[in-house]
Amino acid sequence: MFNPKELNRAYYDIVESIKTKPFTVLYGGRNAAKSHSAMQWLAKTLWNEADSNAVWYRKEQSVLKSKAYEPMKNIIEKKGLVSYMNFTFHNLAKEIKFPKGNTLKYDFCDDGGKSKGYSNIRYVIIDEIDQLTINDFMGIVTSFRADDRIRFIIMFNPVSDKHWLKKVFFEENAKDIDVSFRDLSNRFHYTIEDNKFATEMDYLMLEALKGVDINQYGVQRLGKWGTVNVDNPFLDRFVFNIHVKKDVPYFKDYPIYLGLDFGKYDSCVVGQHFEDYEIGSDGALYSYFSPNKPANTRLKDYRSRDLRAIIQDVVAEFGSDNDYIVYGDTSGGSDEFSKFAEIRNYLEDCGVNGYTGGGIRFPYRIKLRHKGNRAISNWCFYSYGDNYVIDAKCEILINDLQQVRVDEFGNIDKNDCVRHNIGHVMDGSRYLDVLTDGANFIKNNGYYAKDILGKDTGLIS
Repeated sequence: MFNPKELNRAYYDIVESIKTKPFTVLYGGRNAAKSHSAMQWLAKTLWNEADSNAVWYRKEQSVLKSKAYEPMKNIIEKKGLVSYMNFTFHNLAKEIKFPKGNTLKYDFCDDGGKSKGYSNIRYVIIDEIDQLTINDFMGIVTSFRADDRIRFIIMFNPVSDKHWLKKVFFEENAKDIDVSFRDLSNRFHYTIEDNKFATEMDYLMLEALKGVDINQYGVQRLGKWGTVNVDNPFLDRFVFNIHVKKDVPYFKDYPIYLGLDFGKYDSCVVGQHFEDYEIGSDGALYSYFSPNKPANTRLKDYRSRDLRAIIQDVVAEFGSDNDYIVYGDTSGGSDEFSKFAEIRNYLEDCGVNGYTGGGIRFPYRIKLRHKGNRAISNWCFYSYGDNYVIDAKCEILINDLQQVRVDEFGNIDKNDCVRHNIGHVMDGSRYLDVLTDGANFIKNNGYYAKDILGKDTGLIS
């Protein structure tokens, strides 16, 4: 059915594995052709073997058609075999019938799955099994426990070294589990290099992760066991020994940036931003920063119930004869008739008015999803290196950068932030990253940026 030139390594691993063990484990990075190879193997097997029914599982019913049924149908269509098959996909039946009498059924693990009604199943495929609970998995296994011929093929990205899959299939003498299938399984690891049909764009999107999320880079690009769980820092590219220094200078000839977050306590981060051409042409900047790349500084942080007091302290510290660029959260209002109008008034009361003192600018504010903002901030820390400098006096900001975690969806763990009263000052800082480097992030990570930022932010045209 398939020319060897059409097949990747995972195909041949399945062929050999099922001869010796009941479980075949295909794991590793994205775009490694794990699922596609399994579909090719299954299509050929059900075409040629008699008495070989199969069932293909996903966690959610909503993706069965797009992620499992239609890709298999496309493989069959490309071989010109559609007329020999019977395709059905609706609430009463989700299946493909093969000429030998075999049926490939599609099922899901959320409430409503029908696995207990199946009989005479030879092959069970569970795609993205990392999305299942161990109870989901054991429910499937026990549904087919009576037939020794059954072979299970499971596929996943190793999202967390604390996942039950590692204990059940990989660890010797694993604790806190009642069952182990380690000795009953063959395990095969893959990366994108094992997919000979991966495109340049596929590589570019995975490599972009290196600069924005080191854990996801390890999981998705390298296929390593990750720590993508609530123990992860939200900004995992921040490195204290690289980015924190004492007595970071304030360069008076350049604007002051204010990153604000509003709430029960208002927060403010004061910083500056310098382009590489400015560093190259200004001796004072050149003597402090590494040349040929831009720089960010964070000079001071504030948190108070009194927004006016924050602004007064900022101007007392940095002067009224400077330009202030004000950016931040829009929860207090998306125009200058709310919180930002107050800030303008407070700055002007302190002598910052554009006539006798410095100017005031309010750039158009963009509110990103957490994942998008996280990607930009991590990329800044990574790409700027030691040109991203935080003054050691910014104790609240530094604590936030070290303590704020992601939740299981890759967003800020809000419950943890509320419990420990953290995160607000970091919010002000990451908003400034969007202002200074949102466009640069898109320029340097074009394919990835479109996926992570979305088109509704104003950054992606």
